Amino acid sequence: MDGDRGILGYMVRERRPLLLHEDDGENFDRFRDFISSDISSIVCAPLIAKEEFLGTLCVMGSPRAHYGKSEMDLLVTVAGQISQALAKAKIFERSQRQVAELSLINELGKAIKTDKILKDIPVMLVTTLSDPQDVIRGLECGADNFLRKPYEEGYLLSRINHLLMNLELRKNQKMQMGIEMDFGGQRYFI
Repeated sequence: MDGDRGILGYMVRERRPLLLHEDDGENFDRFRDFISSDISSIVCAPLIAKEEFLGTLCVMGSPRAHYGKSEMDLLVTVAGQISQALAKAKIFERSQRQVAELSLINELGKAIKTDKILKDIPVMLVTTLSDPQDVIRGLECGADNFLRKPYEEGYLLSRINHLLMNLELRKNQKMQMGIEMDFGGQRYFI
């Protein structure tokens, strides 16, 4: 089916419910090429969350069906609930990826910083994580710097230079330094 035409194309463009019955004549006929011949009544509602078009919920009925405003109102309500569920599922999926990324960062950082050979190698996290607590956790697990994507090339190079300068300074020191801080009711040592 052509995405610019038919019921889906209409829903993408108009972003509003659609109620059709074969008795509507011309209005129904403009979609006839996209509808099975045994369908006589259609009601559709867009799935939209935060201005993002997610899809369409359609109910198509046989010759005995004659959908009206009450069926359209019900479908719009159900479509709204489905849209919110889909939006929440996307947020949950994103948060699960972030949790997995943080867990991997934590394991890798601790492994590098506890290895006698690798512990002096500077570690810079380059990630999409942006929550302040994520940054603190990344630094707490041993990262020497934290850079959020997307970034500018010049900024990345300046952070690398900073890491290398700090590496030279630390070589001349016999003690480890850090900062103890409170953030969000939690105490961290970085």
